[in-house]
Amino acid sequence: MLREKLLQEALNLLVYGLSTVFIFLCLLIFLTIIMSKIVLSMEVTEAFKEKGLNIKRAAKAAAAEFHKKRN
Repeated sequence: MLREKLLQEALNLLVYGLSTVFIFLCLLIFLTIIMSKIVLSMEVTEAFKEKGLNIKRAAKAAAAEFHKKRN
């Protein structure tokens, strides 16, 4: 009887612990994805609106500037 009760408590602890970790990690993943989308959308639109560039032109300008600094 004691052994069965101990195994039942161990199983309950296992289920609660693993489900808590799983929920926490899923929440962390979704929040990280949402935060990165927010930051990227804010950063890109503000930087391009100030200079009037699109993404391809900005990449070309950044590459040219990087090349000038290296040489």
